[in-house]
Amino acid sequence: MKLNLNPTTRITLGLLSLAVTLLLALDLLLGVFPDPARQETQARKQFAESIAIQVASLLMHDSADTAAAVLPELLQRDARLRSIGVRTADMRLLLATPSHASDWAAGSDDELGRSHFIVPISAGTASTGNWGQIEVSFKPLDNSLFNLLSPGVKLILIFSLSGTLIYYLYLRRTLLHLDPSAAIPERVQTAFDAMSEAIVVLDARKRIVMVNRSFEKMQPDPNEQIISRPLESITWLGKGREHISGDTPWDECMRSKQPSDSGVYEARLADGKLRRLITTASPVLDARNAVRGCLVSFNDVTDLDEANHLLVSLMADLSSSKELLEVQNAELQRLASVDPMTGTRNRRSFFPEFERMFDDARGRSLQLSFIMADIDKFKLVNDNYGHGIGDKVIQKFAAIMLREARDTDIVCRYGGEEFCIALPGTDAEQAWQVAERIRKAVQAEVGAALPLDPQPVITTSFGVSTVTAGAASADILADQADQALYYSKHNGRNRCTTYSLVIANAAHEEA
Repeated sequence: MKLNLNPTTRITLGLLSLAVTLLLALDLLLGVFPDPARQETQARKQFAESIAIQVASLLMHDSADTAAAVLPELLQRDARLRSIGVRTADMRLLLATPSHASDWAAGSDDELGRSHFIVPISAGTASTGNWGQIEVSFKPLDNSLFNLLSPGVKLILIFSLSGTLIYYLYLRRTLLHLDPSAAIPERVQTAFDAMSEAIVVLDARKRIVMVNRSFEKMQPDPNEQIISRPLESITWLGKGREHISGDTPWDECMRSKQPSDSGVYEARLADGKLRRLITTASPVLDARNAVRGCLVSFNDVTDLDEANHLLVSLMADLSSSKELLEVQNAELQRLASVDPMTGTRNRRSFFPEFERMFDDARGRSLQLSFIMADIDKFKLVNDNYGHGIGDKVIQKFAAIMLREARDTDIVCRYGGEEFCIALPGTDAEQAWQVAERIRKAVQAEVGAALPLDPQPVITTSFGVSTVTAGAASADILADQADQALYYSKHNGRNRCTTYSLVIANAAHEEA
């Protein structure tokens, strides 16, 4: 697989290769890097010979006790030493530091000349010739990989690691000062300058290679150097970026290899006015579909946006006026359909909706009931307490009916002190229970709410009809409830009567 290295990396590797080759040549020709293991071995050998001279001198003067005392002192002075021993020609160990016998026996023949050294001595008190030998044992040499490497190899490794970083950073900084626009043909620059949109060409590292005249005119500071800089480092563009989240259009374009038009910037340009810029980016691909750069354009749409904002404002004002008109119309519709004193429906708005309910119930075989209600002896209330108290009685009566009715029920002021309720999905028994609750509530609450002493007892009468009783129209259903109400009025008042009871009584009277 072929690696795609950028120019800076390729130059760095080339310089590093030349430097390492030069170091290897100097070491090969001049031997400038000595072997540390060889130097250490030579030093140990010289040290062992020095110890042998001292011990032999003491033995020549019959100072064996002194020599025995000197050996431990030598071990303490040099941390490299492990043990020292004096052996006679017949291989008898004459003098030795502790553990010398075991340390010496544990060493192999490969350690002779590395950690074990033998120095023969020929001087003695009894004879001449080979008297014996001095044995010196050192700690083994460090065999770790790093210590086994020669100084030249260590230097090359360290130089390679540090040199790569230093060369790369230096070249990366130095190459920024090169002017990539010098390689742009004049005819290409002329064509770009002829475009009204601000155009910027970026290289593969997102640095500016070329800009056209329109982009230069956007710069608040005409002396600001922009070539070879990252596009987002441009002062005015960076400030416009503060209110934008996510990747820049050119970042997204170069990552996806697809055109991007997701950037909207607000920037204060050379004219000092806050401008709105639509940003688009298109990738520049080579023959292998690798990204080699990006072409970024900035289209100033400030004037168009201002016109759009003005249009939106006008449309908002128009919409607000329309909504206000709709609210006012709804209020007028409500005022036209609601009784102003009680808040219930008036007859004009009630009966069209009641007729629709009736047709729906007959067509789909659904339940529908109707209640007619009237305040008992209301004329006496007006005559005895005045019309103001009479109005309060009507309002309280209507409030109780609205409270006891469901959201689907419709309460209507039929006329004067007479009210009605349409109850969809309700049979005669359920409607009678609703009427009975209202009757009891009126009897308990209306009189008690009046500012009178003593407080009168206000009662009401109710008539209930249901669609299942055979009414052929909404008017007939209402008339049947009215007949039931009439029956309640003439049979003691303060009661609820269903139309079925009226029919039953009428049939009984005929019989």
